[in-house]
Amino acid sequence: MSDENMKEDFFLDILDKQYEESNNKQELDFWFSISKVILESIEIRDLNKISQSDLAQKMKTRQSVISRFENMGRLPNYDFLSRLSIALGHKLGMTLYGDFMAVVPADKQNLIKTMAKKEQVATDKYVQNLLEESINRARLNNLSSLNILNTAPNEYESPGKMSPYSSSSSNFTENKYGLLIAS
Repeated sequence: MSDENMKEDFFLDILDKQYEESNNKQELDFWFSISKVILESIEIRDLNKISQSDLAQKMKTRQSVISRFENMGRLPNYDFLSRLSIALGHKLGMTLYGDFMAVVPADKQNLIKTMAKKEQVATDKYVQNLLEESINRARLNNLSSLNILNTAPNEYESPGKMSPYSSSSSNFTENKYGLLIAS
């Protein structure tokens, strides 16, 4: 593990401990998402050797604005975040379902882009398909381990009806993303 990763892990451990001991988790949750965006922007800048001044120029703003943002000196608005994302070569994504959101680690993003391009699908769609495939496989593994994969519920016990959880290959096929499709 590199010194950089050790420092980051140590920092995150401290933050986790402070969060657990906090009496004001709601305020910390408020700042969590923006903190992640700030850390991501710094990570992208570092990986691509982009200075605050270079980033400011791409965003048509001043270096001091970037500095204030990175030091949490001001809350960014949507326009700022959109311009930041574009300047760093990405597309801004937002959701109200943050607790169900995942981000592909920076060191895996080029692999995902290459795979999406090979499949001739947009990167975000490819990632969504991978997530759905993973959920589908986990669901099947859980059902199988609980021994209910081939056990039909009462409503499916009549002849000619199959459980939607049946593993019979005649009822489901996998598409090119590994998703089960009723056949």
